[in-house]
Amino acid sequence: MSLATETIYKKIRRDIVTSKLNPGDRLKINDCAARHGTSATPVREALQKLTNEGLVENKPNSGFTVIRHTLKDLNELLQVRNILELAALSFSANKISEVQLNELEDVHAPFSGCDDESLERYMDENRNFHYLLAKASGNEKLTELIGQILDRLGRFMVMFGEDDKMAKNHQKIINYLRLKDFDGAKNELEQHVNSTKQFVLDAVINVESNNWHIKA
Repeated sequence: MSLATETIYKKIRRDIVTSKLNPGDRLKINDCAARHGTSATPVREALQKLTNEGLVENKPNSGFTVIRHTLKDLNELLQVRNILELAALSFSANKISEVQLNELEDVHAPFSGCDDESLERYMDENRNFHYLLAKASGNEKLTELIGQILDRLGRFMVMFGEDDKMAKNHQKIINYLRLKDFDGAKNELEQHVNSTKQFVLDAVINVESNNWHIKA
């Protein structure tokens, strides 16, 4: 990926993550190119990468837009995330190594507030934690699926603000795994994922309902 592509990708991604761009907003290639002082090629490459991550979609006759799921889509993604992450943990629990546990503990930097850069960082840290936890399962296909779902859900992990609870919840999972307490780790992960699911669905309905197909 060229430097221009990487710069444009990061800027658009941050605008989506921090809700400066809303579901359904169009991303015109020529406008983006003019804004960044580049040709259309790096913009198109950046938008394609965002499409692969599930943050943008490319509709016939409409071009690139910020993806607009139905509430049903979002609920189903959250349900699948729960199922797959618990399955991955069941494979990881008895064979996760000390090196992998240390990697999980190194994911989070200290809490630094709710500015745009920090919000994007929290999204990446959350994604990295759950991806590394899945990777410890040794099942590459399962890890790949979880990574794809985390990419599509990333925006919702930070769109309504964040505090340091996420890192604390993740640390509890690590502590149980160090103790070889699979039931404790499973219960903590399930509680963490379910509380996130309920928070996201409630927030979408109560705060961003105008941008969502609530009844679809």
